[in-house]
Amino acid sequence: MATYYILAHFKIIKEYVEKIDLLKKYGFITSLFIACIIAPTIEEFLFRWQLRKKYLPIYFVCFTFALISAYFINSKYLTWSIYIFFLLVALIFHGYFKRMNVRKRLVFQQRSFGYLFYYSAIIFGLIHLSNIKGLTLSDPAFIIFVISQAFTALSLGYLRIKYGLLYSILLHCFFNFVMITLEFFLS
Repeated sequence: MATYYILAHFKIIKEYVEKIDLLKKYGFITSLFIACIIAPTIEEFLFRWQLRKKYLPIYFVCFTFALISAYFINSKYLTWSIYIFFLLVALIFHGYFKRMNVRKRLVFQQRSFGYLFYYSAIIFGLIHLSNIKGLTLSDPAFIIFVISQAFTALSLGYLRIKYGLLYSILLHCFFNFVMITLEFFLS
């Protein structure tokens, strides 16, 4: 997000008028609280806590698949069916992995960990697209924005794996603090 604000400020990329502006809506102190305490804690628990858990990645992947499917299908009648379907899929996989030989399950988890790690980083980057309304694939800012968010997610994921969840939350707080102060001083 900081990359976006810097590039938009210097008119290198187009600035989107419909971006979510915490500062205008809540003020500086409340924006800092939301962006530096609440958001990092919730996002780290959603995106990175499951990286070291046994069965939680199954639910993470199925839930994100449900969100993506519901977004693209975009039907108010099918939304609950999609969530229920992916919940059933998650429960089936959970049961399957519980019955699986411990050695086979550990080998599978080790082999699939890299995919899960990068998948959660990409989902993190895509979820943050909602911060800027109107950003499309045809705009170069899209690539810059998603890459910067995914790089942040990879850094936070590395900290989560290497040092623990608390350190990824603290770094996320720092990133958001920089973003809010940049937006405050550049606007």
